Amino acid sequence: MQFIFFTGIFSLHLNFAYAENFAISILISCQIKPYDLALEGFLEGLEEKGYKENTNLNITYYNIAKKELDIIKEVKTKNPDLILTIGTEATNLAYEGIDDIPVVFSMVLNPGKYKVVKSMESLGNNFTGASMDISVETQFERLKMVMPPIKKIGVLYNPKTTGELIEEAKLAALKAGLELVTAIINTQQDVPKEVRGLVGKVDALWMAADKTVLTKESSRFILEFTLKEKIPCLGYSSMAVKAGALLALDCDYKDIGRQSGELACSILRGSKPYELPVTVPREILLVVNLKSAKWLGIEVPDDVLKKASEIFK
Repeated sequence: MQFIFFTGIFSLHLNFAYAENFAISILISCQIKPYDLALEGFLEGLEEKGYKENTNLNITYYNIAKKELDIIKEVKTKNPDLILTIGTEATNLAYEGIDDIPVVFSMVLNPGKYKVVKSMESLGNNFTGASMDISVETQFERLKMVMPPIKKIGVLYNPKTTGELIEEAKLAALKAGLELVTAIINTQQDVPKEVRGLVGKVDALWMAADKTVLTKESSRFILEFTLKEKIPCLGYSSMAVKAGALLALDCDYKDIGRQSGELACSILRGSKPYELPVTVPREILLVVNLKSAKWLGIEVPDDVLKKASEIFK
């Protein structure tokens, strides 16, 4: 009887703690569908754990693209229990101005490479979050499924931003029986020359997530040029595949948001951000462009198409 009595008290204590009201500030980089899906997943993840907006959560939203006020100053004034950032721009803004409030980021590529966190396991600061990082091994594996004869894969990168990633990719390429052919980019203006320099040297091009290389203008040039030269392109998202890349591995954006919601729940229940490793996508989606495949003279195996979540024809 004593055991039941104490268990009941403990249970009541937990329910009381979870019913406490919390304030959350949400910083969104801009209003686009992937970010909207991530936000939806975040709120669902919280609600499943007993935290619901307008019930025991007071949420304030900020779209940093509007730049209507000093957002960081406003957030500090409100002093919320937790901050959610969606997208790299919002995360960088918080990283530069917030060091005493727990921050959970969502929809960020390479957070460790951009120094948002010190590492994916031991963060050492007030940040944790749900990254969009899909392992290089997995990306190369899927590319070889579509193009078994491939031997050399090219990549453009800035050593200052993704040098560590490319070193990891070189090892992953060797394990996959590939050779990674690199071209260094210091500014966006270097892209056309270096892409042209890869013609005849590579069997495919990997669009690694490098903010120096992949601007809106340079991404368009890379996709148009590689199609013209009939170089298969491993894109960075479904948007790149829609624009002409042969294939890409993408994330389930809503589940990325849900993962950040799960991390937020742990913090609201007492965990420290630096105790929580950055997550990687649980759901990986394969996207294929059959129109590009036909132009490139590549027949995508049926077993690959069956695994695809989205096919552009």
